[in-house]
Amino acid sequence: MSKAWLATNFNPYQRQVLTDALAIAQGYDLQIYAVGGIVRDWLLLSQLISHPATNPAIANPEWPDLDLVVAGRDRAGILIAIALHRLYPASQLQIHEKFQTAELIWQVAATGHNFTLDLATARTEIYSYPGANPQVEAASLLQDLQRRDFTINAIAIPLTTQDHLEIIDPHQGISDLDQKQIRAIRPGSFIEDPRRIYRAVRFAVRFSFQLHPHTELEIRQTTASGIHAGIGGSRLKAEIYYLLAFSPAQTSQMWRSLAGLGGLGCIYDPFPLDPRFKTSWQRWQRWQYWFPSFFGDFSQQAPERNFLFLLSDLGRLFAQTPNQAPNLQLSGLQLSQLSQVGQLTRAEFCYSHSASRLVKQLEKFHPLSLLIHATKTSDRYQRRLIWQYFHQWRQIQSPLDGTALIQLGCPRGKFVGELLQLLRTAALENQIGSLDQAKQLAQDWIKAASSPH
Repeated sequence: MSKAWLATNFNPYQRQVLTDALAIAQGYDLQIYAVGGIVRDWLLLSQLISHPATNPAIANPEWPDLDLVVAGRDRAGILIAIALHRLYPASQLQIHEKFQTAELIWQVAATGHNFTLDLATARTEIYSYPGANPQVEAASLLQDLQRRDFTINAIAIPLTTQDHLEIIDPHQGISDLDQKQIRAIRPGSFIEDPRRIYRAVRFAVRFSFQLHPHTELEIRQTTASGIHAGIGGSRLKAEIYYLLAFSPAQTSQMWRSLAGLGGLGCIYDPFPLDPRFKTSWQRWQRWQYWFPSFFGDFSQQAPERNFLFLLSDLGRLFAQTPNQAPNLQLSGLQLSQLSQVGQLTRAEFCYSHSASRLVKQLEKFHPLSLLIHATKTSDRYQRRLIWQYFHQWRQIQSPLDGTALIQLGCPRGKFVGELLQLLRTAALENQIGSLDQAKQLAQDWIKAASSPH
């Protein structure tokens, strides 16, 4: 990494951090390189390729992630991280001994900066079975680049005090950037780690690239073999949540691409993707934007809501047999919500029913299940019905509370609840025009209930 490159591509603070990391590495007689996303994204912005990117999210003077590889001995990355943390004690140090890596995390509240510096020991990886965590051994830089997923992520720039800029590109990653394609470095890459299927699609959509024909063929062969079913639990959920970090349009494209490649078979095979998914996903996003009050009282935040929507095409299956996707290790609440989405596809709502009767029918379902169904259904009446339920009916409660009813002479016990429900029903049917009218109606019911039959 030449002095000029360092000076023009990083803000002063990150430039000082990298300069300090280089000095520490030189003191230990270690070699240190910028690799992965930082090099790839810089190349996308540079004139070294024919189609430089103009994405302002990439052209950020403070890079959100800095990836460095340190070569020369075991635990080299950890060694540099510990020494660097002494210089920047306000950063958070996280060490992963098993993988010979470490992270330094700068948070705005503590440091005024917001980025992560990943320091990895140059290493090789051995996978004992598809999807397993790898066993690692210290290795050379070229061996480290060989273990990576795609050619565009296997480009390195040495950190150096020299003026000359050296780019190490043993797998022609710059050529693939120029040709706007995602290419796996070696055969068997997706068998080693099937999560790379998700990453390949993410990169392709994020940068508007295409999958290299050989890479696409290997993905299809891997998914057809069922080997990718080894992805499960938190790792599978993490891959799905990564998709949700992008724009709604990109997430939709990624999800549909994964379905087309068979990549969703690790969730359920074959995954029953609704052909109207793109339209319903767009409507789902609009509802969350237009009607935030509908979602405001849920304990589940937007990422989890979106996660459930992506899985909602499994609803019919869940309604028949719970937990049709054990790989996801869903919670009881999530299983119930997906099952109810399936039940709603078969539910019938009569146009002639009263508001109170419809509310009673709708309240059998979890609110999130109702909202997912409303944005997925092609039945406009059901969509309007559920919209009216959230926009109007759900807000209508009994004009009187339990204390007021007791003061009016209502006996304590279950009759208080029954009377509250009767008052709410009357309010839904527009039979109550004022608080005094509600009190009079309640007194009449109390009197009738206390009269001998």
